[in-house]
Amino acid sequence: MIRSIATVTLGGSLPEKLVAIAEAGFRNIELTDSDLEGFPGTPADVRRLVDSLGLRILVFQPLRDFEGRPREHVQQHLARAQRMLETTHALGATTMMVCSNVAEDGTGDDELRVGDLRVLADQAAQSGVRIGYEALSWGRFASLYRDAWRLVERVAHPNFGLVLDTFHTLALDDDLSLLQTIPADRIFLIQVADAPRLSCDLVEWSRHHRCLPGDGELDLQSFLAIPLQNGYQGPVSLEVFSDRRTSEPPKAVAMQAYRSLCKLEFETRKSLSVEYRRYAA
Repeated sequence: MIRSIATVTLGGSLPEKLVAIAEAGFRNIELTDSDLEGFPGTPADVRRLVDSLGLRILVFQPLRDFEGRPREHVQQHLARAQRMLETTHALGATTMMVCSNVAEDGTGDDELRVGDLRVLADQAAQSGVRIGYEALSWGRFASLYRDAWRLVERVAHPNFGLVLDTFHTLALDDDLSLLQTIPADRIFLIQVADAPRLSCDLVEWSRHHRCLPGDGELDLQSFLAIPLQNGYQGPVSLEVFSDRRTSEPPKAVAMQAYRSLCKLEFETRKSLSVEYRRYAA
């Protein structure tokens, strides 16, 4: 399992975040477009800073509201995606993440959405970048991981894979059984966040009240155990949107984040080992 953390988990400037992440023991990160907006330099400058700290950018994200838009605006959205792909390549990231569409003018027509995503996968392949597709829990036409997986299967492109997110799945109390059927090599990224059980709008809950593993009430072990048991060896990345955490010193948060992710992995693998011994007996 490749341990990673999204920069949105920490407060502070991008250099402060990166130093804290490296000192905590992480070697891999997800970078968000908002970090670049406040950075006084180019993507190439960010890459040099990341390299100097012994870090690697695995994912650049997110491309929003791309697939299934009105046909008269397709070229506009393809151009937007191409600019982001160029940034992803300049950063040295291996994967660009796409979130499921929430735009009011989006369509639920699978043929159109699959076609758009296939074109994007072709564009990305030419840039040496993979596309990871994530279902937002408030997505208009893809809100469940099974919705995203259906699109990944239909796109049928080696450069186009699935992003799983514990929050988006467990917040909806979704059935995890289908996870067992998804090949490990078709999962490009697993994002992890805990959360308290709240009765509020999904967007509000997601963007302000996520927390580190063990600080909330979501069953992260049951979720993570399934892809690990299936042989998943890719990145597992903390992506915590928390007003509390971003107001705290980034170094302290990064240290706690690394410990919490290590503990989650240890406890999950331990539970799998116990289950295997019980089955073998």
